[in-house]
Order: sequence, then structure tokens, then C-alpha cells
Amino acid sequence: MAQGPRLTIDRLRLQLPAGLQPRADAIARAVARHLAALPLSSSARLERLAVTAGEPRPGETDAVIASRIAGQIHSSLRKQLQTRQPGKEKL
Repeated sequence: MAQGPRLTIDRLRLQLPAGLQPRADAIARAVARHLAALPLSSSARLERLAVTAGEPRPGETDAVIASRIAGQIHSSLRKQLQTRQPGKEKL
């Protein structure tokens, strides 16, 4: 069975606002689940990727926060890959 491109994260470090620190582990796990569900059409290795997901709104769940962070990571990956090989890398 052939496998398509995969996203492998060796280390994920989230810097969350002070009020979210007790929820950081749950948010990180949810980010990983969201990223695993996003489509990939190419592979690449990046040493570092920084994103800003913005301040959470009052009452937001871990899943909502994680979805926004995963979306920002996915968008940043696509931009970086397109910069490296214009027209060839699509995520």
C-alpha cells in the first residue's frame, strides 16, 4: 500500500497565554489530531516554524483553540513550501 506525504513533528512547543498554561497538554494533543487530519500533497523538512494563532476568546474550548493553531501551521507550511519550490509544492 503506497503512502502519500506525511507530516511528522519531532517537537511541538506551544507558547500560550498564562491563563491557558494548565490546558497546554490537552491543546497540544488536539493540535496534533487536527494536523493529522489535514490533507498533504507534498513532503518537506522544516527545522522550525513559528505561527501566531492570536489571543483566545473567552470561553473557547481546547478543540477550537487547537483547530485555529493547526490551521495557522498548515497555512504557514504551504507558504514556506511554495517559497522553496514555486509551483511544485502544494500542501
